Amino acid sequence: KIVPFGFLDSSEVALTLRETAPYGFELSCTSSQQDLILCTSHRSEQERWIDALTEKAQAQGVGLLQIHYQGRMLLGKGLQRRHYCRVTSDRFLAFVCPRDGVESRRPREAWPLAQISVRALCSDEASELARQLSTLANFGFEVQCRRTARLWQFVCESHAEELEW
Repeated sequence: KIVPFGFLDSSEVALTLRETAPYGFELSCTSSQQDLILCTSHRSEQERWIDALTEKAQAQGVGLLQIHYQGRMLLGKGLQRRHYCRVTSDRFLAFVCPRDGVESRRPREAWPLAQISVRALCSDEASELARQLSTLANFGFEVQCRRTARLWQFVCESHAEELEW
């Protein structure tokens, strides 16, 4: 949820910040229950960020996923446990942090869609590592690169999210 400063559902903190930094917005993530407040001194920059974030948030094949490779969870920036992932017309991309993906920076990993197969973590075709992970994580999928035979496992927050991917 994106709320520009001064809207009816702005938090008390945002209303207070508005007195010194008039342009900004709040981001609320329901899955992580985290709120983030961003400020700028220019209305045009505020509008540009809100437009970009709104577009990315409404896109299909975009979200935060936990990534496992060779039985180990890959950490994002700092101790962040999830990566910003998105599907483009020809690739599945994983970024260390959401800002990298929003600004189209170089991804941590990129898989050509034509070279991968995808299956549920608990499917009969999944690897042993994926099936083991499925006993700890209720929702997710495995990606295999057909060219290299490498496997990555991705953990989602919900069944609905798993189905969207």
